[in-house]
Amino acid sequence: MGTTTVNGTFGLDIGGTLTKIVFYQEENNLKSMLVDFIKTKTEYGSTGKRDKHLSFKFNNGTFHFIVFETRRMHSAIQMILSNSLVKEIGTSVNATGGGSYKFEEEFKNAKGLGIEICKIDEIKSLIKGLNFLLNRVDDEAFEFDDEGKKRFCNFINGDIPNGVRNNLFPYLLVNVGTGVSIVKVENEESFQRISGINFFELITVVQKKLGSGLGGGTFWGLAKLLTQAKSFEEAIELCSLGKESKVDMTVGDIYGGNSYAGLNPDMTASFFAKITSLNLDDDCKNFTDADVCKGKPDLFFVYFNNINLYLGLLHMVTNNIGQISTLLAKEHSIENIFYAGNFLRKNEISQKAFSDGTKFWSGGKTKGIEIINYL
Repeated sequence: MGTTTVNGTFGLDIGGTLTKIVFYQEENNLKSMLVDFIKTKTEYGSTGKRDKHLSFKFNNGTFHFIVFETRRMHSAIQMILSNSLVKEIGTSVNATGGGSYKFEEEFKNAKGLGIEICKIDEIKSLIKGLNFLLNRVDDEAFEFDDEGKKRFCNFINGDIPNGVRNNLFPYLLVNVGTGVSIVKVENEESFQRISGINFFELITVVQKKLGSGLGGGTFWGLAKLLTQAKSFEEAIELCSLGKESKVDMTVGDIYGGNSYAGLNPDMTASFFAKITSLNLDDDCKNFTDADVCKGKPDLFFVYFNNINLYLGLLHMVTNNIGQISTLLAKEHSIENIFYAGNFLRKNEISQKAFSDGTKFWSGGKTKGIEIINYL
């Protein structure tokens, strides 16, 4: 559901960290400042980006996707005003996310704007959007095979060009944004936030709606605190250069390079625990508290550079989300987990970790499937 203009339809998801815009441009010959503004560039302001490679044609139009940091909302509003886009946007806009409440008054009362935010249920919109993509867009979903190559999973009825057709329902939707929402989807109309988990029947069933506070916001917040990261994208890009074994303690570290109880020696035993096992005193005895205050490297960064910290953080967040999700899928007898959300945008490390981890933790009984358009 979106706001319809003479040239198309668009909607917003205003999250705690990122704001996402989807715009469906109808193919017509009407002159539009809004369409020209969107299509003539791929960057908007300091953080806005249009993911051109995600655009796809449908019926008589094209879907476009734009993302920017929510903290820049005031600047985004000023950009709308300065480019005279208000008239084409209209007097109301449909939006999901916490920001639809947070920025409601600013949209309504900003001089020259006067736009009413119409709040739409976030989970319903998310599920309708995912079902739409899976049922109508070729090669929208994929997993990774044993060689680390993408393998498409097709759910479209009728002939498909490649890949394997799969039964869609029921499935588990794991939406990884600033936080994490986990939803069991029974069919096109029926879904529920997961509740009633019984981990290995060793604890009392947890009677609450479940998600996780350990999400994309956790990674980005700690990355900014511990490193010199300037943007989420920069941190993700640098992860590819790091080695989590530089900060994480593995099974092999504990057992002298050997496997133990069927666990591979390369498996992580404890996130960031390798830091505790090092004696920094001798090598760093020339560093004092005064040196740290003057901007010289502290003891921590003598041994651990940014790229390893980035990857260690990403590894910790991704593994925890994946393991929780796989346990929930097992509890509810679900074979397919769809991992979505802008945490996965340009983040193939986590995409692959979700796919491989789900397969490992479920003993190959559950698929961890990624979505091209993130949602």
